[in-house]
Amino acid sequence: RIKKPDIVFAYHGAITIGIPAMAYKLFRRVPFVYDINDLWPDTLDATGMMRNKFLLGIVNIWCRITYRSARHITVLSKGFKETLVRRGVPSGKIDVVYHWSRDTFTNRKLQLPGVFEPEYLNILYAGNLGSAQALSSVIKAMSLLRDKNIRLFLLGDGVEKDKLKQDTQKLHLDNVIFLPRVDQSDVGPYLNAADVLFVHLRDQPLFKITVPSKLISYMSFGKPILAAIHGDSAEIVRESQSGIVCTPEDPEDIARAFSEISEKTKEERASYGKASKVYYQKYFTIEANTEKYIQIFEQILKNGR
Repeated sequence: RIKKPDIVFAYHGAITIGIPAMAYKLFRRVPFVYDINDLWPDTLDATGMMRNKFLLGIVNIWCRITYRSARHITVLSKGFKETLVRRGVPSGKIDVVYHWSRDTFTNRKLQLPGVFEPEYLNILYAGNLGSAQALSSVIKAMSLLRDKNIRLFLLGDGVEKDKLKQDTQKLHLDNVIFLPRVDQSDVGPYLNAADVLFVHLRDQPLFKITVPSKLISYMSFGKPILAAIHGDSAEIVRESQSGIVCTPEDPEDIARAFSEISEKTKEERASYGKASKVYYQKYFTIEANTEKYIQIFEQILKNGR
């Protein structure tokens, strides 16, 4: 019902998006760029959404067909690209295009007196409280930090929230505070008010090659980062010198990292935050990554359909 386009851009959240993209290619001879945000079937297996090996194999076959059909592929991390190359996708067909933050920096003050008190180091985790985040190990880490002036705030909701609250109560912790989920437009004041921002993902092979949008959002706010994660995300934090990396699902090492950053001076933590913002502006802004897409589209048009 629309004029024939030059290119189709297929944003791959669900694998079925490949169907209309391939239909355009087959019936209208329109090339498509396939933007991969979740690596299937790996995501299904890692999150427990699907365990049946036969069905996972079917999904894998469909993905390979879609990869072959696409004119070009964009992925959100170097690890995604390396994985697809190992699966037979030509390296020259793939570009890494990072995602930019959807949270808008704001100077609006947090209207919750007493939440982030200055006598504590206030560490904030903002996002989903689900199985992939494996935050029970972080609760255990906080039980090792009772004598420290550190408080961890968990902002959000998810299937694991009730269990995490129960774990906190069983351990009689007063240094873990749960905050209710807020609209995305209201997350900014929390991120801006916290002293340190924390990201944690389960110790799974898939998450080693994932760069969560949470990390990019944190960096856009110019805050020091605590990253309990392996792989690409850990490399970004180290390379940017924006914070401290520790081992996911390891309460002792997480507690060590929390303690280490609490012993830094305000100036040292500010230095982490400044480095975080500089790295974000260089690699993760909407302008930088939109330019990558434009170059890909122009190259396809130059080479013909």
